[in-house]
Amino acid sequence: MPRGFVLPVSCRLRFLPDFPSCRNIGTAARRLFAVANSGGLITIFRIMFKKADYADRPFYRIRQQTRP
Repeated sequence: MPRGFVLPVSCRLRFLPDFPSCRNIGTAARRLFAVANSGGLITIFRIMFKKADYADRPFYRIRQQTRP
């Protein structure tokens, strides 16, 4: 899917008059997940998480220690 498909979904989410309805959130979420499953967003998120990995590691260590 083209990259421009992500922006219309986010714009629809922001400017939808009946935003609190669960159906619109569900359909928009399904569209976003469909784009993410296509592989384009996954690579972007992996790059972002790799860059932020060093900042998130101490929080994960704390969470693991506090778990029973």
